[in-house]
Amino acid sequence: MDRPSLMRLFSACDVNKSGRIEFGDFTAVCRELNVPESEIRTLFDRFDADEDGFIDYNEFSSRFQEVSQTLDVSTFAALTCSSPSRAGAGPWEDFVGRIDVEFQLSER
Repeated sequence: MDRPSLMRLFSACDVNKSGRIEFGDFTAVCRELNVPESEIRTLFDRFDADEDGFIDYNEFSSRFQEVSQTLDVSTFAALTCSSPSRAGAGPWEDFVGRIDVEFQLSER
């Protein structure tokens, strides 16, 4: 993933816009993506390499490839979304689509 895309993804995961991803932010995003509750803490801990309780951009960007391979975001595409306007789209596509829309709006 290129740097601008990774920065947009980080920003989307930083739900409260603190400049870092706290566990609550991470949990909200994981729930939106239908990540099983039992896996959320494990994934967070894999990103939070220095174990300070949050994920900064450096941790996020350096660990994203490894963690995303473990998470296998392609499995989200197979999950059915509840949005009728995006029938057949999965949570991952909806999430990425929302990021793109939010980014375009912020650019204006």
